[in-house]
Amino acid sequence: MTIFSVRHLTVYRYRRPVGFGRHRLMFRPRDSFDQTLLSCTLNV
Repeated sequence: MTIFSVRHLTVYRYRRPVGFGRHRLMFRPRDSFDQTLLSCTLNV
């Protein structure tokens, strides 16, 4: 079995202060019979 490690970083920068409304994050691996998620972490 091949093991992959994926790391993703998103950074937003604005000229002036901004306000954000309510957000919803939907995060899950692709469903597949030949892939298994071994671990997952999310830092906000």
